[in-house]
Amino acid sequence: MITRTRNRHKCIAKGSRYESAKFYMEESFDAYEYFGAHLEDGGVVFRTYAPNAWGINVMGAFNGWKEEPLQQLHQSGVWVGFSRTAKPGNDAQL
Repeated sequence: MITRTRNRHKCIAKGSRYESAKFYMEESFDAYEYFGAHLEDGGVVFRTYAPNAWGINVMGAFNGWKEEPLQQLHQSGVWVGFSRTAKPGNDAQL
């Protein structure tokens, strides 16, 4: 389910080396504020960590349950997608 977060940029959202290192060393305890589905910039951003995936898709009521691909950030295992049509309360599946 798509949710609102109180501080969406707190975790590794901006990709600083320190925060990313904390995540990879399992020392980041607020990754839930970055990963998942969150309202940002007039739509919803979807993020997940899947280092061994060849591709990740998101689908939901907001797009007629059609698969839409996420993009991997710099071979980091972090996958990101954005939708302007998704709204809070919509069901979504990665």
